Amino acid sequence: MSSLTFTLTARELPDKKGWELLAPTVGFFSQTPDVNQAMTPGMTTGTLTILGRTHTLLLPKDIGGILITPRTGKTQRPVEYGEVLFCIQTHDGALAFQKEKETDSAEGEAVIRAPQAGRFYHRPTPEEALFVQEGDTIQVGKTIGLLEVMKTFNPVKMPAEDHLPSPATVVRLLVADGADVEEGQALVELA
Repeated sequence: MSSLTFTLTARELPDKKGWELLAPTVGFFSQTPDVNQAMTPGMTTGTLTILGRTHTLLLPKDIGGILITPRTGKTQRPVEYGEVLFCIQTHDGALAFQKEKETDSAEGEAVIRAPQAGRFYHRPTPEEALFVQEGDTIQVGKTIGLLEVMKTFNPVKMPAEDHLPSPATVVRLLVADGADVEEGQALVELA
């Protein structure tokens, strides 16, 4: 399945204190961040599903701030080309804090990341045990969960990467069972 990434177009708010982010095309929009979350330039902001294919939406490289539009009650909502998806307000202090927080958590941590966007499950069925739990020791190739994409379940395994220890100990499960995840999102922290 090929996936596109769209960088959103920003239109300055009338008060010049933020931006409206616009839909790049028609589709079904799912928003990742929630209201009052700091949004940094280039970060993933959600997905747009077009004809059954899910595409990642990114903030422009020069736009950042605090999300001021709350999520709708729906998981996905239909949008038209150029429709306002959400608004962000300029807030330099929050951006600096968020960037520092992301840098701190990214450096020195070994994490297994989602290979693509989808719904992540920690167990094969709701009745069965977790694939991995905090404190488990795992090796390269061990299944840590399932990623559902378009009703197809794919195993997510510990990859053979230089920055990941093997064997490794599961420190923390970073997403809830059944959570929607973005490509590259951290799923499991290792030590």
